[in-house]
Amino acid sequence: MQMRGALLAVEEINQAGGVLGRPLELLERDSASNPERAQRNVDELAGEGARMLFGGASSAVAIAAGQRARERGLLYFGTLTYSNDTTARRVIAICSARATTPGWRRGYCPPSCRSSLPASVITM
Repeated sequence: MQMRGALLAVEEINQAGGVLGRPLELLERDSASNPERAQRNVDELAGEGARMLFGGASSAVAIAAGQRARERGLLYFGTLTYSNDTTARRVIAICSARATTPGWRRGYCPPSCRSSLPASVITM
C-alpha cells in the first residue's frame, strides 16, 4: 500500500513540473523486515543518488535505516513505526498543511503552523 501511495504522489508531482523543475524518480528496495538488510538498502540507494528515503515495515527496520540514512546525510521518514524509540524520544513534527496548498508544494511551512512549533522541530 505504501508503494501505491508513493507512486501516485510521484506521478502527481511530476505532472505538476517536478521539484525545482526536476522530475522525481522512485527507487525501491525490500528490507524483508531485516534491519541489517535495511541498512544495506540505504547504502545502495545512496549510491544511486537517492536524497530522501521512506519506509520501515517495522520499528526495528525504521530505526536501523534511519540511523544509516542520518550517517549518510539523507532524510528518512519512517512510515510504519510504533515503538517508543520512533515515536516518543526524538519526535520530529512536520507541518500538516494539505498537499493541495501551493505552499506545501513548494516545501513551505505556513507561518501559522511554524510559529506554534518549538525551534528544534523540522518543518517542511
